[in-house]
Amino acid sequence: MARRRKIEVSQALRIMFLIVCFPAGLMVMWSDRCRWSRWVKMLVSAAVALALIAILLPQTTPPDTPKSGITIVGMAEDKETYGPEVPANRLQVEVYSPRYTALIIKADPTPTPRFVYCNQGGKYYHRMTCRYVKETSGAVTINQALDAGYTPCPECDPGIE
Repeated sequence: MARRRKIEVSQALRIMFLIVCFPAGLMVMWSDRCRWSRWVKMLVSAAVALALIAILLPQTTPPDTPKSGITIVGMAEDKETYGPEVPANRLQVEVYSPRYTALIIKADPTPTPRFVYCNQGGKYYHRMTCRYVKETSGAVTINQALDAGYTPCPECDPGIE
């Protein structure tokens, strides 16, 4: 009687292990101590595997969305269009929309350099028509004059036009 009770307790523990902690329960079930037939062990293992697959596999169908009056009215290349249902008697118009558009770049002509005139030892740069320009004044670009520390003449205002 004690031995039979011990066997019933060990079977109850195996079943509890299968339910609570199935990896340990499967190991105990497939051990040499368990006297269950091979077919019973295979059926239990298959049932555990099917239960795992049913629980762990993601849903293959999307969940139902509540009806809100907005439905999918068109779909193309991983894009969905949502909006109200189009009336059946409405004229369908094809619109060409290229996927890739070419960039058109217009080259600006290289600007011609503007020359200003600087006097040796002076602090201003001038227009060619300024009264302070001498025959010995050197012609330089505005950038060169600014880099050399010259400032615009207050009288002829040789700024950028």
